[in-house]
Amino acid sequence: MTRSPSLLLSFGLLALAAAAQAQDNQAAGESVVGPRELKDFSLPGQRTSPAAPAPAPQAAPAVPTPAPPAAIETAPRPSAASPRARPVPVAEGLAIPSPPAAESVPAPITELPTTDSQPALPDVTPLPAPASTAWFETWWPAAAALLVALLGFAGARRWLRSRRKSPEIRLELAPALPVTAPAQPRARLALSLAAEKAVANDESAAVHYAITLANQGEEAARNIRIDTRMFNAGAEPEIKAFLDGAIHEQSGSPQITIPPGKTMELRSEIAMPRSEVAGIAIEGRSLFVPVVAINVAYDWTDGGGGRTSRSWLIGRDSGNDDTRMGPLRLDLGPRIWRSLGQRETELANVA
Repeated sequence: MTRSPSLLLSFGLLALAAAAQAQDNQAAGESVVGPRELKDFSLPGQRTSPAAPAPAPQAAPAVPTPAPPAAIETAPRPSAASPRARPVPVAEGLAIPSPPAAESVPAPITELPTTDSQPALPDVTPLPAPASTAWFETWWPAAAALLVALLGFAGARRWLRSRRKSPEIRLELAPALPVTAPAQPRARLALSLAAEKAVANDESAAVHYAITLANQGEEAARNIRIDTRMFNAGAEPEIKAFLDGAIHEQSGSPQITIPPGKTMELRSEIAMPRSEVAGIAIEGRSLFVPVVAINVAYDWTDGGGGRTSRSWLIGRDSGNDDTRMGPLRLDLGPRIWRSLGQRETELANVA
């Protein structure tokens, strides 16, 4: 518990006053210990006699008269650096010791003592050095580049595989074709043939037929020109050259036209000299299969022109659902075949 400095000073002054009163009593010849107020005061219990008489009291130094209480309260407080004075109990015959001198504080140490020799350090086992990471700093760029190259190669293979497996994707990504202008109105003639009879004698071989022209276009067909020719079966190069060849420019009947949606039927015959007929000899028989080729050219208004060229095999009709036809037999002399059939070939030219 911390005591107030003024309270401590009051106890000190009372002790000094008690000591001065004891001296006065001793000078007057009174044998009183302690203050006068305690003269007639007794304590219960037994009194113990001291083993030896107390030494003669020494004269105490003169004590100045204590200051009044007001002066004590206003007296300056001791500084924090100086030690506080503690009250000393005063007894009769004891000298009041002087307050101890202030303890001196040693000066702070600013430098460590130096010695010529340093104390030996105990042996210490060094820790193992950490593993070197120089290989990682050297190889990680190459490893990263290799990884990027592998990923790129895998992506390229996947892209090529998808292009091979899904060609329709290319069609979807292709640019859209430009929209063509609507077709201009024109005439368009379709051509069909029906064989009616065949005649063979010592001078020639002939085929009688009927053709039908149907205008499937939007303009009337005019200046209609028709060329026909008969070939031996197997003469494909000659047939193709005829179907692709030129046609005369003017019609023999310029007044004939075919309006859109109308048809026109014509009957005619085509013959070839007996010397050009190439019969096929099989087991003493001479067989003949004729081919009739027809070119049709036409014009329409505003200078447009078109072409329809086709060819048919002619043979004997068997009279049943069989699609096969029989050849014309020439070794039996002059004959007429009225039951005929026709099969259109792949040789054609339509424009």
